[in-house]
Amino acid sequence: MTRLLVLRCAASSYITEEFLQEEQQMIEQLGLKYRAECSGKLSPESLQKSDLLIINSQYKIDKSFLDSWQGGKLIITTSSGYDHIAVTDCISRGITVARTPSARTEQVAEHSLGMILALLRDLHRTGRELHNGLWNRAQAAQNCRCLEKETIGVIGYGRIGRRLCEKLSCFSRGQLLVNDPLKEKQIETDGYGKAERLKTVLKNATVLTIHTDLNRTTQGMFSSKLFDLMRDQALLVNTARGSIIDEAALINALERGDLAGAAVDVFNQEPLTNNDLLTAPSLLLTPHAAGFGPEMLKQLQKEIIRTIKNFINNTPLPATLPTRTTSDYQKLRQEQENLK
Repeated sequence: MTRLLVLRCAASSYITEEFLQEEQQMIEQLGLKYRAECSGKLSPESLQKSDLLIINSQYKIDKSFLDSWQGGKLIITTSSGYDHIAVTDCISRGITVARTPSARTEQVAEHSLGMILALLRDLHRTGRELHNGLWNRAQAAQNCRCLEKETIGVIGYGRIGRRLCEKLSCFSRGQLLVNDPLKEKQIETDGYGKAERLKTVLKNATVLTIHTDLNRTTQGMFSSKLFDLMRDQALLVNTARGSIIDEAALINALERGDLAGAAVDVFNQEPLTNNDLLTAPSLLLTPHAAGFGPEMLKQLQKEIIRTIKNFINNTPLPATLPTRTTSDYQKLRQEQENLK
């Protein structure tokens, strides 16, 4: 019987050689073959021989790639998001797509909370000014805000959005408004926040944090139109996907002073190429680092191996993609149409 071949096509900069060696050992212990080719473009021969692929969020799987990969069975992306994969084309070819969100859920929720607190404490401004030689304690005192007085708006109630709501509900006495049209019943059942329409969240939240996935309804969702609907001096956090926000519109909102500040971990292009973001006022930036933590690599490794093991044993995978119907997308689009 021919052994299945697992091909790792990409590894992020934080993946060590030791990690890949351990990954190889663990996969081969399952009775599979393993090869890592992360340095450049795959040869057609290597691709054709592989059955399972391991990729990261920067590795694009489009229709043309799939046309060159006959007989493919499984794609594992070492990310929570899956916007870099032509999912519909994979499904039509019988290719399973799996992701690895559990390894980062806690870390991203904590990073998001940290960004919220940093903005409320005005660290995005006072820290930069101190580096520039300014000792502006008066401004720090004037701009400082308290979490318990804020109305927090959470866009998206997946694993990370839900975990952040759970954390916020523990020590925030302010309102917690949650928008996810597909999970309203779960939001109300959990009791961490109140399910609301998008327009209501935008108009009432003094702090807004984004946790939706990137899809055809959320691409460029935060445009000038949405920023105009937000409360004056609101704060914005994005640890989801960069392309959910129109970066030019964000910069304009900050320069006009419509937003009191923003914290962004993800960008339209990565590594960051938009230099205007580097000079935008009241903006805290981190280099797509929200998912990092001391145990993240071990957790990621376990999730990858568990996914492969379940796949070859024909048992449910730890984390597949959320199922979305045409009706679901219509409901999501209607949310944005109602903003008019």
